[in-house]
Amino acid sequence: MSDGSKFNVEGLGKLNRALLGLDAKTGSAVLRRAGRQAMKRVETAMRNGAKVDSGDLQDSIGMRASTAKGKSRDRVARITVGPLKKSKGRGDNKRDLHNTNQKAIAQEYGNAKQSAKPFIRPALENNIDSVLRDVINEVSNELTKLK
Repeated sequence: MSDGSKFNVEGLGKLNRALLGLDAKTGSAVLRRAGRQAMKRVETAMRNGAKVDSGDLQDSIGMRASTAKGKSRDRVARITVGPLKKSKGRGDNKRDLHNTNQKAIAQEYGNAKQSAKPFIRPALENNIDSVLRDVINEVSNELTKLK
């Protein structure tokens, strides 16, 4: 988080050992599925906090889960939530993701024409405890399925 907040999660040793016992591809898939499930409430909170004006910004909010490549090979999985999808077809810029990203930046930080009304940062900060709890539960569920 940008404010330098730190948190500590204890008791994950057993979960970590179980994940390390899996091959890399399976472990990555388990973490991606668990991460997607855990981040659903953040995605919903972000969509609910986005301005509704034309609906483009809300429509653009989505989730992407991927394995790391290139410079970030040390990551096993990456879950991204935010304005990721091109708009469904309103106005002249109907397929322009840049337009919705600009709307998101303007709402989150404000600009000369509007004051800031953050929706990205609060969506994560207000759900961080449940996200961590859900990741732990979902990884446990996934590992149980593999037994």
